Amino acid sequence: MCIVLQLLGQIDIDTREWSDGVLTYAARQVVKEPQNIQSWIVCDGDIDPEWIESLNSVLDDNRLLTMPSGERIQFGPNVNFVFETHDLSCASPATISRMGMIFLRSLLSQLYSIELLMSHIALSCFQTVIIIIIIII
Repeated sequence: MCIVLQLLGQIDIDTREWSDGVLTYAARQVVKEPQNIQSWIVCDGDIDPEWIESLNSVLDDNRLLTMPSGERIQFGPNVNFVFETHDLSCASPATISRMGMIFLRSLLSQLYSIELLMSHIALSCFQTVIIIIIIII
């Protein structure tokens, strides 16, 4: 199955019924939360232009995810995205310009980067923190 369909979802051609992808499901969960609860959606895997371009409007000031079905999901300031990847060669300049970058050189720091980042986030926030991790394969 195409990675875009797995992440964003798809319309069944026969029934015209929408099925959420993993990212869409996570998005629906975090937008239900009150503004005082910080939510983090963590995507771990290669950044591919096939699906990351769909997220450019989420990463800019609009904070809006437009689904292939035409539906739109608006994120509040309490929702954040983290992308952990070993390579940005396939990411467009438009995508890279919307992100902050942290470069970790050693293998040990790469293995523990998400865990340390999430621990820091949880300890530095006084509110409840929701973390959703999506592994892209």
